[in-house]
Amino acid sequence: MIQKALLAECDAYLGRGWYERSDEAFRGHRNGQGNERSITLGSGTVKVRVPRVADTPADQPKFQSVVLAAYQRRSSTVAALIPGLWVEGLATRDFEPALRTMLGEDAALSASTVSRLNAELKAEFDVWRDRRLDGTRYA
Repeated sequence: MIQKALLAECDAYLGRGWYERSDEAFRGHRNGQGNERSITLGSGTVKVRVPRVADTPADQPKFQSVVLAAYQRRSSTVAALIPGLWVEGLATRDFEPALRTMLGEDAALSASTVSRLNAELKAEFDVWRDRRLDGTRYA
């Protein structure tokens, strides 16, 4: 379904489907698809290939997928799951087995990735915890 959404997004950008001509202004040519990459979703891991567009006129923006950002490897649902597990008190070493159980064996979250995400989350929490409250009024 994600692959079909990416192809439909490319059709909408170009204003035409595969092997079709259009009377609209020229927007570029299809240029195959990028390398296959794994995307971890709430229901498991899938492999997709993002379409590419070449010869885009200089006066218009380049094709960029809204469905799947560049270098995105996991959905926002999975990204929101990690802070939730951290808040619940799950130890860093327990994340990988828990996520593999929930997301499948192909989940693209290594121990180093989980450690990095936890460190980023802890840094955000520390900034929030140490913020100044003197200018804020509370009821």
